[in-house]
Amino acid sequence: MGASIDPVVYSLGHSSHCWRHFVDLLRRHRLTAVADVRTAPYSRRAPHFGKRELERALAATGVGYHFLGRELGGRPRLGQAEQRAFWAERPLA
Repeated sequence: MGASIDPVVYSLGHSSHCWRHFVDLLRRHRLTAVADVRTAPYSRRAPHFGKRELERALAATGVGYHFLGRELGGRPRLGQAEQRAFWAERPLA
């Protein structure tokens, strides 16, 4: 049997990084996949980190994208009325 390697998980937020810096960080640490754990995978301040845009751009760089917000996201599931009330009280910008 071959030697087993313990998996390593890195945590990287997009913060205010430009796309190029974000990709450089992934490459520097030889990361081959991103697990997006945001419940709401969108950003008004950095639209290039929205779910669709991020998935496409990562694929173009050879990095996998996996959305796990439903399984690991931090917000509880809300009905439509509760979601509207939640976002009305907490604007994203």
